[in-house]
Amino acid sequence: MSNAMGIRASLRKCPLCRIVSRAGLILAMGFGLVHSVQGSAAGRAAPQNQYGATSGKSSAKEKQAIGNVSPDPEANLAAGIQMTHEGKFAEAIPYLAAARGRVAEGEEFAADFDLSLCYVAMGQYGNAIPILTTLRSKQPSAVNVLNLLAQAYIGAGEAKQALAELSAAASENPRNENLYLFVADACTANREYALGVKVTSLGLRALPNSARLHYERGVFYSYLGSEDKAEVDFHLAERLGSGQTIGYMAAAQAAFLEGDMRGTIKAAREGLQKSPGNYVLLSMLGSALVRDGATPGRAEFNEAMTVTRQAVVERPREPDSQVTLGRLYLMAGQTQRAIAHLEAARRLDPENRAACMLLATAYRKSGNLAKAKQMFAELARLDEARARSRRSGRSSAPIKHPPR
Repeated sequence: MSNAMGIRASLRKCPLCRIVSRAGLILAMGFGLVHSVQGSAAGRAAPQNQYGATSGKSSAKEKQAIGNVSPDPEANLAAGIQMTHEGKFAEAIPYLAAARGRVAEGEEFAADFDLSLCYVAMGQYGNAIPILTTLRSKQPSAVNVLNLLAQAYIGAGEAKQALAELSAAASENPRNENLYLFVADACTANREYALGVKVTSLGLRALPNSARLHYERGVFYSYLGSEDKAEVDFHLAERLGSGQTIGYMAAAQAAFLEGDMRGTIKAAREGLQKSPGNYVLLSMLGSALVRDGATPGRAEFNEAMTVTRQAVVERPREPDSQVTLGRLYLMAGQTQRAIAHLEAARRLDPENRAACMLLATAYRKSGNLAKAKQMFAELARLDEARARSRRSGRSSAPIKHPPR
């Protein structure tokens, strides 16, 4: 059985890795895990490979797939693997579940692992963990199992166990950068920022010159409000990744944290010449242009609108880009479009104070005073929550959340 981490290391750069993620959780390492099965059963499973939408999120898709499961376990396995490869996680689950325990001995691992991967992708961590722990007992050194199990434990809120599984995987292959990056993404998806610092620090012990790991740790420090530490990591990532996309991303992040909008704009523009569709650079450029004073009628405003629209297309589930685009539409007098994007931001992040503030203004401009009043009440609630945090001794300072 080929190691999934080795097979799929290159998928880190593939847009599909983000498109088929659940709330940012990266599961690229499991896609198409067992290619050996395809040859024996793909032909029989071909009619079953087209069910479902691009990515499964609703139980309705899973229920629909159940009726199409074949009595042939090999065909089910091949269909499930194909659907997993395409990101159709919900649809793949019935096929893989039907194949589990009924396929040839050499294919049992494929059925179990891909089923676990689908469960993790769908947020069904309680279903994934027992299967993965069984696989772990059979193959204690299988880093792909350990890594996926770490992600599942993060989703289940068991940070200590997650770090233990990652440490076990790292002991087998300490210089595999993706081991740490996949789990770091899971930390972001589940807002486990302190754990994210531990995960990236573990990786940096083995890979001290990893620009990506320094960058990711800088992001986590930013989330935690430790901006001095974040700047140190971003500057290291900038130096280590000089001339590469990650270096431009780090330079833009560092300048943004330091309040240097011109520096952010310069780094983002240079990076976009190398990587035109990079979401982080698009998002940071749009935000920096607004903060630097771009106003309607100026070339900088048009540029901010263009890059922020593209950022939203690239990553529609990132609230900060939605907020920036809503702000731009509000500045341009397109109130209804502004409201649509700001409401999208609130759905993605109900605690987003900027979205509430801008929505209050947008609803007032549109004449919907009841909605404006509702947003002002929501702002008051958020402010009270911040005050309670301050009284309890926890940091209440606004945290600049850099895009990832």
